[in-house]
Amino acid sequence: MAIYTVAGYDIADVTILSGVDPFASDTSFDSAAVGTVFSVAAGPTLIDVEDGDPDFEGGDLSQDTTEPIDMNGQTVAAGEVIVPAHALVGMLGITRQRDLRLLGYHHLLLSSLELLLAEDLPSESLLLGDQAIAGLSTTDRDEIAKFFPLLGQAGHPMRAARPLATGRRARRLILRHRSNRRPLLDDALGIPALRRMAQTA
Repeated sequence: MAIYTVAGYDIADVTILSGVDPFASDTSFDSAAVGTVFSVAAGPTLIDVEDGDPDFEGGDLSQDTTEPIDMNGQTVAAGEVIVPAHALVGMLGITRQRDLRLLGYHHLLLSSLELLLAEDLPSESLLLGDQAIAGLSTTDRDEIAKFFPLLGQAGHPMRAARPLATGRRARRLILRHRSNRRPLLDDALGIPALRRMAQTA
């Protein structure tokens, strides 16, 4: 069973299309829906969400909750998503490094994609997908196959530590965070470090 808390910056309208309705009918942005905590059983429950921000289209969510449902980028089974770093440029404390001589970059490959702390900020281990594999030399691919023989093989996709938000979905998430001035991370996961970076930028 998944738990989700409705936040004022998330939604304008919630409609339960089928299943148990945790809200009063025709709930609106300024009503009791905001702050409501509700549970979603293993379904089927269909939920339709209309985002409260005028920059976004309605119907951000409409799916069967036998799978983890997603409400405006918050997957109730996880509560966090992974967004490509390049999509975050322009957010508080995040800039593009121009002089690559100052940058040391290391890949850490684990049997599954995991979140790691790098200089107090969460980062991710190497996601060995098609794009990453294509950029590897034959020697590197052979070495990976020796330690992780199943990675990259059909039927054995690498498991992500959090849902991945890319493309249009990532852009919408970033716009939403900017317009609502929401932090990308909570204090336990690196906000102090982000603030330090912003102050020294």
